[in-house]
Amino acid sequence: MTRAIPEVRTPITIFADDDVSWPRTVLPWILAPFEKDERYGGVVTCQRLRRAAAPSISQRVWGFLGALYLERRNFDCAATTHIDGGLPCMSGRTVAYRTDILQNEGFTYAFTNEEWWFGKYQLNADDDNFITRWMVSHGWETFMQYHPEAEVLTTLEDNPKFLKQCARWSRSNWRSNLTTLERVRGTFDNIVTPGPLGRFAARFTMP
Repeated sequence: MTRAIPEVRTPITIFADDDVSWPRTVLPWILAPFEKDERYGGVVTCQRLRRAAAPSISQRVWGFLGALYLERRNFDCAATTHIDGGLPCMSGRTVAYRTDILQNEGFTYAFTNEEWWFGKYQLNADDDNFITRWMVSHGWETFMQYHPEAEVLTTLEDNPKFLKQCARWSRSNWRSNLTTLERVRGTFDNIVTPGPLGRFAARFTMP
């Protein structure tokens, strides 16, 4: 990412996983908040599971768990966006950012040298959590487009590997969440109201 970002020449940079598919309408929808307000630094889409063709009973069960995870995440992000403007995590499955934010030298250095537990350990968390934390700590607004025309299809494991996927998410998240509590000003102060309380609790869920 740090090698490719300096080569971008457009004002908006979009990250997308290689297993997602977009509706034709997704680009106008993901760009709209940037055009509306210069304070928006990042915009994320809603997601839905792409089901397997002719799935077995086992695949149906695992697919159901994956679909629940994505739907729970959609409701979580949509609620926090419209209650207090926050997001627990900007998912990299499909997300857009202002390019000048990503090309900032301070961002690049922090992204490649992030530490946790008062600087004792290298964090190496995923890019989703780091960039979300950067947006919040640097005063940028974020937004989720929760609409069928901004809905991307993605895949999750439809076998026992889904549990390993969940374990991988949780391994990095608890360290990343502690870093958020330590570094993002107001995380503790803001949890006395219902909206930020939900956002705070969501930081301890999967990305």
